[in-house]
Amino acid sequence: MVCVGLKQCYNREVKEVENLVIDIRSGSLGASVISSIKGMTEVSFCTRKRTSLEKSFDPRRLIGQVAVELKSFLLDIRSKKPHLRPRSIHLVISSPWFVSQTRSVVHKSNEVVTYSESIIHKLFKEEEEEFRRVNFGDRESQTIERELLAVTLNGYPTDKPYGKKAKEIGLSFYLSMVESEFLDIVRTTIRGVWHSDLVIHTFPFLTLNVLGEELSSMADSYILLDIGGEVSELALVRNTSTIESYSFPLGAHSIIREIGKTFKFSLFEAESMYRAYILGQVDKKIGGQIEQVLEDTKVRWATYLHGMLEKIAMLRILPPTVVIIGSAETSKLLNDVMKDPEITKLFMNQQVANVILPDTHILDGRISIRPGSGIVDIFLAIEVLAIDTLVQNS
Repeated sequence: MVCVGLKQCYNREVKEVENLVIDIRSGSLGASVISSIKGMTEVSFCTRKRTSLEKSFDPRRLIGQVAVELKSFLLDIRSKKPHLRPRSIHLVISSPWFVSQTRSVVHKSNEVVTYSESIIHKLFKEEEEEFRRVNFGDRESQTIERELLAVTLNGYPTDKPYGKKAKEIGLSFYLSMVESEFLDIVRTTIRGVWHSDLVIHTFPFLTLNVLGEELSSMADSYILLDIGGEVSELALVRNTSTIESYSFPLGAHSIIREIGKTFKFSLFEAESMYRAYILGQVDKKIGGQIEQVLEDTKVRWATYLHGMLEKIAMLRILPPTVVIIGSAETSKLLNDVMKDPEITKLFMNQQVANVILPDTHILDGRISIRPGSGIVDIFLAIEVLAIDTLVQNS
């Protein structure tokens, strides 16, 4: 393959444009290459690597470690894809490395005013400053997404507000921010390997764009559970917008830590044993002990989820649909947890009517996977689908 500049790569016979997706989650790093040839899109490479598993997870203390592991991860990709010259690099950040919120603001005036960019800019600026002060204090931060979701004029929703006059203007928008220290380190690390244009996203925003389309025929509101390695996130979604969200310090790695404590193993040994259990390669006694660990973990999950769902249920009716995004093992675990009587009684009719576990089939018919490209997990599938849509529409 011969590359010309940094913008495009050419196969000897066919023009091929490549975009690189990198994600940073709590507990792992992932990457995929989206290749486009003659308008056809496919995943041509993908990989995921778990970051170092520590006895406890402290995001601020681990910022430097993430940079070191990210550099090693990127260099490994470059060694496997030496001809890769991505047109653009899309960095996807997951909890706890960002904060986000759907915010609503109403501007009232005694005089009739015209809806314009200047009014939006003023209201956005005021809300951003307050959001930054509450979440970051004196620490510097950078806005990642500021997306307008809905507009009302004098209390009535409108899709075409520009140039219209009103005394009351209401805005609903999604806002996400990342601490500058973290983002600067990550940006510098990536540009030390590739100098392509860098576009930054948060995982929940991409998820809502993908699932909003997938679920539109089934549910206009749902509970979304994103199960990370160290930190997970629960969100109430309505009409593709996050109404409320909560992060909590439980993820897939908590199972490994508990197995380590039970058997007095190192974390490496505990992970190996858990994998053997999943594959059915442990004896009955050990299997029983691990099953007890999983039952205890379910209790911890149920406690966290009940507390958060109860807060939401005090003000809103919980939708009967729950969407769980995670590995096959943790998704199954959480599916069981959602059947806990203390949780189901928070929902109407005291049951969760529909639990959805999205998988990589969301790519079927839309993006193909090149043979030998690697394993595409659900996180990479969502990112690839969302980013390909953004690239096609740009």
